[in-house]
Amino acid sequence: MNEVIPEISQISNFSDFAELLCLIQGIVFGVLLINLSSGKKPSFYMGMFLLSWGLYFTAPILGSQGYLTKYPLLVFVPFNLSLLCFPFLFLYIKGLVGEYSFSRDKMHLYPGVILIIVFLLLFFFFLDVPGDVIRKHTYYLYGILILIVLVNVFIIVYLLKMLGLIRTNEVKVLEVFSSVEFKLLTWLKSMIYAFIFLTISDLFFTIFQIILKDDPLIYSKVYRYLNVQDVVEVIVTYWAAIFAIKQSGVWHKNIVLSVPQKVRGEIIVDLDDLFERLIDTIENTSCFKNMDLTIVDLANLMDIHYGKLSKVIKQKTNMNFNTFINKYRIEEAKSIIRDPQKFKGLTFEVLGQEVGFKAKSSFYNAFKKFEETTPLKFQKSQYY
Repeated sequence: MNEVIPEISQISNFSDFAELLCLIQGIVFGVLLINLSSGKKPSFYMGMFLLSWGLYFTAPILGSQGYLTKYPLLVFVPFNLSLLCFPFLFLYIKGLVGEYSFSRDKMHLYPGVILIIVFLLLFFFFLDVPGDVIRKHTYYLYGILILIVLVNVFIIVYLLKMLGLIRTNEVKVLEVFSSVEFKLLTWLKSMIYAFIFLTISDLFFTIFQIILKDDPLIYSKVYRYLNVQDVVEVIVTYWAAIFAIKQSGVWHKNIVLSVPQKVRGEIIVDLDDLFERLIDTIENTSCFKNMDLTIVDLANLMDIHYGKLSKVIKQKTNMNFNTFINKYRIEEAKSIIRDPQKFKGLTFEVLGQEVGFKAKSSFYNAFKKFEETTPLKFQKSQYY
């Protein structure tokens, strides 16, 4: 039994350091993003998310130092802002994808504000009650456990709502933009999956800590897994801050986000003629080489509504706009690779930019999607 205690102590030291790092990162990056937001709501909400996420680690740090045991009243200080933290992240994503409205979305902050008020009332209600009385009260332990379960369920619901927002945005982005770097929000999707893991593991580990607190052997084994959780928390905090600084809004003001119902249900009788016009326009203008080409730009070239153009592409090719344009880019890239004079002196990164790709990774992914090989292997197959 005594051999387990140093092991728990070492794990606890690592956990304390990780939690302190998350606290510092959350506060520093949160304040930084709030100051850098300059009235831009998405950045402001990410700053508020990081700030509240960092403050969440105050209670675990106090608990590991024994302050929550010595002063049970601290449990009622609202350090855990999860009911505000994840709605802030939800509003950040809504702001990025152009679906944010303060008058409609402020309701997402109500549960967090109400919980803070309740905790403050409980704090002042138990202010004169001795710590031992609070700690031994029948409802104290069960109340904390029920609250943990409810808060984690609340978080999971919001994380799933965020995934839904991102998936809806992906469909829209691929229908409108030819270059989708930082528009698909894949970094946010990865972060949300990490938070789902953290939330579920936190719920189970908290229950285990309460149930198995008198069994050091099992407790130490459970505590091992918290090392993984601590590492993920540190990475996620840093990940969120760095990518949020780079991320800008997905939708421009001149991009209409929805296709009118009239166009959506319209049967396009001149489908073949429109598609032929589309092919002629692309081949004559080489507009696909424009890295920032959107379906609105192409529709303006053809003098038709972009909703109708989207429908033509979908019906004639069974592709979205992004895939349709990338196919032209890859065909152009293949044509250049086949011509030694044109390809001479070019790197594949430059070649990708020449045909309209903003990033080397986008070029490689699209090439492999259409040709089922890499540009280098394709080049070798042509010359050898």
